[in-house]
Amino acid sequence: MPKVHQDSSKYDSYAQVTAFAAVREEMDRVKTCIDAHVRNDMQIADLEPLLEHVTARTGKMIRPGLVLLAGKACNGVQPDHIKGSAVMEMLHFATLLHDDVIDHSLQRRAQPTANAMWGNETAILLGDYLLTVVFNLCTELPTECARVVARTTSLVCRGELRQTLACADWDITVSQYLEIISDKSASFLEGCCRLGAMLAGGTPAEVEALARYGLHVGIAFQIADDLLDIWGDKVQIGKSTGSDIHKNKATLPVIRLLELSDTQEQDDLITSLESPTFDLTSLQACLLERGCLDYAREILDQHIDRAITALAGLDESDTGRAFIELAHFLGHREV
Repeated sequence: MPKVHQDSSKYDSYAQVTAFAAVREEMDRVKTCIDAHVRNDMQIADLEPLLEHVTARTGKMIRPGLVLLAGKACNGVQPDHIKGSAVMEMLHFATLLHDDVIDHSLQRRAQPTANAMWGNETAILLGDYLLTVVFNLCTELPTECARVVARTTSLVCRGELRQTLACADWDITVSQYLEIISDKSASFLEGCCRLGAMLAGGTPAEVEALARYGLHVGIAFQIADDLLDIWGDKVQIGKSTGSDIHKNKATLPVIRLLELSDTQEQDDLITSLESPTFDLTSLQACLLERGCLDYAREILDQHIDRAITALAGLDESDTGRAFIELAHFLGHREV
């Protein structure tokens, strides 16, 4: 079994992501902004535990960090970057609340999910409430930037719908898989970089370069997430492993294994994957033996390289180095 990172604690907080050192103060302000807007119209004692669930679990804040770094890479962080960063983080958290209901998840970041604590109805409504906060805050952003948020939301939902419809479709190809994760995961990071550059008044070339960076980093990020679902440690990743298989989601290593298998092997593998007594250890051994882990890592590394190449047109600076460090951090969460 491949070795996963031994110190997950450094992934638990944005304060410990070294790539965000240059925007640490601004990220603190984003957290304050989120807290203020989440509670603005909800000064009701009964709801405080729900609001605390949101404001206390911001984690690594990858999306706000990308918005801020993109702004810094152009003409510097502006006041609207704080609002834009808060919008993207609250939008992200709303999707997580809904995802946990859909996936019947009881833990996230090693903590109980909202649906585990208060039930599905409350978790869905809490996600909906966060979306209303996002909509209100978007009205304070320039129109073209609000459009970026709207388009990002649309792409994420489209990707989630496509993935849901593709469950138990073991004929899915690598290219189809990459299209789906480009929407449901990578488009979010692309949108964050695009938003940050636009809020800073970046040139069209700068905006597109940073958006391409976000897209390819997002693809690498999702592939790494898929690998952790198979080989990660429950304690380290804060949730159960093998959940994608149990939900009949075909991820990159499994798709590759099916491609390499003959018809009888495919039938046997699908029967095993859909079995209630599915054995993750046996799948791990098979994926390693057929080189599927190495294949997935190769695709992942290609997208990290493309992300870094996208930055070639930008001036070399501490911010540029931070982007490169962040790309490796997000793509290489497993070893």
